[in-house]
Amino acid sequence: MLYYLVSLLAACSLCLAASDLTEGLQASNVSGATGAPTFDDFASIPENPMLSKLTFLGNDTLNGLSMTLVSGQNFTHFGSGGTPTDLQLNQGEYIISVTLCWGEKDGATRILYAEAGTDLAQTVATGNKTENCQKIPAPKNYGIVGAYGQVEKDIRQLGFYFARARESDPVN
Repeated sequence: MLYYLVSLLAACSLCLAASDLTEGLQASNVSGATGAPTFDDFASIPENPMLSKLTFLGNDTLNGLSMTLVSGQNFTHFGSGGTPTDLQLNQGEYIISVTLCWGEKDGATRILYAEAGTDLAQTVATGNKTENCQKIPAPKNYGIVGAYGQVEKDIRQLGFYFARARESDPVN
């Protein structure tokens, strides 16, 4: 009986989370490995979010990332070490894709490379590319506004939240 109640509660929680995502936010799959403390920006993302700045922290791995919204709200997920590399977005500009590469370092799988690109062809990158890469495209007319994953000394696992960045293109 207890197992049934716990299962029912878990299913209800998933239903509520899924309905929140359909009301303006979409989530990507994650890349990387497991085994580190988790982070998740979902509950803190405000209505109508727009990203104004993305910072990657890294050298030979992705040690962390920081996202600043137009509202001034900041999501920061840092391990230790690394050099910051910033991408300041222009008004109305948004990130349309992120490429993540992962591999083994010090006996654990980590995100070793990250590159983000905008609709106006700006890019920011850090780390070292590997053969194991995944490009995470934003849905059409959506941009990145938050993240979730796992971080310890560096980012071990990473996925993104997207929000509508502009109205759909007009139909000709």
